[in-house]
Amino acid sequence: MSYTAVVASIKVRPHPNADRLQLGNCLGNQAVVGLDTEDGELGIFFPTDGQLSHEYCLYNNLYNASARARLGLPEGPTGFFDCNRRVRAQRFRQERSDGLWMPLESLLWTGADPRQLKEGNTFTEWGGYSICQKYYTRATLQAIGSQKFRRRDAKCFPKHEDTKQFRFVADWIPEDAVIYITEKLHGTSGRYGYVYDDLPLPKWKELVNRALHHAHLPALFADRGWHHLNGSKNVILESAYNRNSWYGTDEFRYKLTKGIQLHKGEVLYFEIVGWATETTPIMPPHDVTKTGLRDISQQYGDTMHYTYGCPQGECRMYVYKIVIANEDGVAWELPWPDVKRRCGELGLAHVPELLGRPVANDGTTQEVWLAKLKEMVESLTEGASALSPAQIREGVVIRTESKQGISHIKNKSFVFKVLEGIIKEQETYVDPEEAA
Repeated sequence: MSYTAVVASIKVRPHPNADRLQLGNCLGNQAVVGLDTEDGELGIFFPTDGQLSHEYCLYNNLYNASARARLGLPEGPTGFFDCNRRVRAQRFRQERSDGLWMPLESLLWTGADPRQLKEGNTFTEWGGYSICQKYYTRATLQAIGSQKFRRRDAKCFPKHEDTKQFRFVADWIPEDAVIYITEKLHGTSGRYGYVYDDLPLPKWKELVNRALHHAHLPALFADRGWHHLNGSKNVILESAYNRNSWYGTDEFRYKLTKGIQLHKGEVLYFEIVGWATETTPIMPPHDVTKTGLRDISQQYGDTMHYTYGCPQGECRMYVYKIVIANEDGVAWELPWPDVKRRCGELGLAHVPELLGRPVANDGTTQEVWLAKLKEMVESLTEGASALSPAQIREGVVIRTESKQGISHIKNKSFVFKVLEGIIKEQETYVDPEEAA
C-alpha cells in the first residue's frame, strides 16, 4: 500500500489541557502542534501508519531523549519519536493525535526550496533525500520478502488496487457521484474468479518448463483456457493444502469458494473474517489496556477480538466488489446494485451497508454537499461493528459511482488506528494482510 506526505494548510485552536500546545485540523485529521504554528499556515501532513526517515528526524530534532541515547547522539533538543520513527494515532493530554503536521521549513536541510510545494502535493522524497515511507515491522518485511510465498500476476485476475483515504480525496468526489457507504471489515482479502489463464500442466511438463527456465530458455509447454483461480491479496494460490501458506493452510479459502458457479471472466473480491483454523484467528486480537482508552476498555473489554460472531474454527466471506475481465485482461467493475443482485444469485453475503440507500448531491452547491457528506462519513466511522456489537468497527468504505467510473475510498476509525498502532510496536508482529 502506498504512503505519502501531503502538503496541506492547518487550522489551529487552543489545546484545552496544555498551555504550550495547540490542536490543529488538517485534512479532517487532528494533530497536536506548537504555539508557533499559525492559523492557515501551509505545511506537511504525515498520516498515521507511516515512518519518517532518520535524516528527517535528526535534522528536525524529533527524537526523544531515550532514542537519542540509543542512537549515540549527543544531548540536544528532543521531540516525541522513538527509534522506529513511527507516525501513529494516540491520545495526547486527552485529545486525539491523528497524524503529524510539520512546517515547510522542516525540509530546508535538504537544500531544496520547499516553497516550490503547493497545497495538495504529495511526496516521499525531497531534494534527493528520503522523507517518509509506509511503516512495516521487521517481521512483516521478512514475511513479504520470503521466498515461501509464491507471487505471480495474471492479467485476467487483477489484484484489488490500493484504497485511497477519504479525508485526502473527499473534495475531488465528482458532482454526479452516487455514493454507497459500507463497513470496512478487519479480515484477510480474498479473490476468486473464472478467468482465462495458463491451465495447470502435468507434473512432468512443469519439471521440463522449470528446467528450461533455469537454463534461461523459453518454456516448452503452455496451454491457456478458462478455469478457476483462488487468491489472497498478493498471492495466486496453488493448493488448499499448501504448507507454505501464511496461515499454515489455505483450506479455509477453498472451503468458502467451493461450489461457486461463476460466469466466464467473473472475479469476486471479498473479505474473510473469523478463524483460519480451529485455533488461529484470521486477524490477531488487540490489547486495549495499553492504549489508555478506558472508555473503550469499559465497553468492549481488555482484549479486542475480530471474529465478527463466527464460532471458533469457522469463517465467513463478505463480497465487496465484482469485476468482469475478458481474455485480453480488459476489466470493468459492476455497479453496487448489480453486486448485491449477483451475490443474491450466488447465495453469498456482501459487506454490510451502513445506510441501506445510496446518497447523492441533493441540489445544493458542491461545497455544501461535500460538507454534509464528510459529516455523514465521520458519524458512521466510529462505533461497533454492524456484524458484531462485541467489537469496534475498523472503519467505512465510501464507494462512488459516476461518469468517471467506480472508486473505493476508506476512512478508518480513530480507535482502530490506536489499537493497530499498539500491536505494531512489536517488531515480531507480522501483518497477515500484507504477508498473505
